[in-house]
Amino acid sequence: VFCSLMWAPLGLILLPFYLLIGLGLPILSAKAGKENGRQYRAGLGELKSYLLDSLRGIKEILIFGQGERRTELLNDLGKKMNRLQHRLILQKNFVVSLPDFITMLSRILMMGICSAKMLQGVLTLGQTAVLMVFVGASFAPVSAISSVSGSLVQTFAAAERVFRLYDEMPQVVS
Repeated sequence: VFCSLMWAPLGLILLPFYLLIGLGLPILSAKAGKENGRQYRAGLGELKSYLLDSLRGIKEILIFGQGERRTELLNDLGKKMNRLQHRLILQKNFVVSLPDFITMLSRILMMGICSAKMLQGVLTLGQTAVLMVFVGASFAPVSAISSVSGSLVQTFAAAERVFRLYDEMPQVVS
């Protein structure tokens, strides 16, 4: 709206950028990261269960000479978790950097448009300077929405896992 007050088409030119960063990227990020988040949380639960079982049964493991085998399986689970975490980090970095890239594209586009309109006499140098500062600052809150969506992938996966455990029927009923 502010940009449109100075020159009406500017607001319409910026609108797709705001929608892409504020709506499109969070939705795509959530869909793309949902399965990775689930796998990570399930793997983390498996790793913790295996570790606790190993600690609780340490006496039996030592008696039957299964220490090396348990350690190998624990290492395999750890490697699996590293791969899953690596995928999540790559996705999160992509989700965090993409809004910055789109913001830069919009600023370059605005600079070109404002420069052309300044040469045509539609905008003054002062208006162009204000618009450039405004455009740069106005994307910060919208980019924050995108960044939060990337972090929520693991949170939603963890909540889903908790609800699944809560809904599970007990094996022993008293």
